[in-house]
Amino acid sequence: MLTNFLPSQVNQLTDQKAIAFAQSIERIALATSLSEHQILTTYIQKGSGGIRF
Repeated sequence: MLTNFLPSQVNQLTDQKAIAFAQSIERIALATSLSEHQILTTYIQKGSGGIRF
């Protein structure tokens, strides 16, 4: 049901909004000059378009 990086307890969710939220969680590896290894970063992207300040 959900991605393998979330704890198995998320499979016990019953609230549809909570399930949809958990399903929207993504994880990527970011390269940075601060580390010789990529850093796994978990995020949720909501909306579309560019960044607004």
